[in-house]
Amino acid sequence: MIPHRVVARLIVGALGLPIALCVLYALAKLLEAMQDFSGADVLGRVNLGLFALWAINLVALLIVSAINSLNDRPPDSTDIG
Repeated sequence: MIPHRVVARLIVGALGLPIALCVLYALAKLLEAMQDFSGADVLGRVNLGLFALWAINLVALLIVSAINSLNDRPPDSTDIG
């Protein structure tokens, strides 16, 4: 069974990374509008890296959830009715 702390951190990452992605994207667009193309490019690359990290986080969360569901005891047939 995967510890709850790991699942909680994956959930925090799954919810927090999109916020960081949006803020960095907006900041990159602001720098681009201010004619700072090198700064916008750097933030765009950082944003791309965070997007890859977010995708990996979502896949890991899916796998961890599947592993945890395998450890659950199946429902007993006498519980029905």
